Amino acid sequence: MTAIRDTLVHYGLPPGLLPANTVTLDVDEASGRFTARLSGEHKAKVAGFTVVYAPTITGTFRDGVIDSLDGVKVKVAIAKLSVTGIARSPSGTKVVFTVAGARKGIPISEFA
Repeated sequence: MTAIRDTLVHYGLPPGLLPANTVTLDVDEASGRFTARLSGEHKAKVAGFTVVYAPTITGTFRDGVIDSLDGVKVKVAIAKLSVTGIARSPSGTKVVFTVAGARKGIPISEFA
């Protein structure tokens, strides 16, 4: 497993939630604040949506949650909307994305 995948699992999130091609990951253990740097923009298909990861992604890890997320967008029709939060569902079977105030649950198996 890569460092990013190990870190995601440590915080109770699925290992495939962020791209494996992350070049560096800096995490402040006290606050959970992180910066992930990728080799460039990365796109992934997840449950029929295109997720676009910027070369730099920032946010804050908490148990089962990423808050204050910046650098991740989801393409809906022709618009790219910012993903502002990601959380594990209470049942642990889905990852819930917050986009433009709306929430969408996607099965955790999509991120294996």
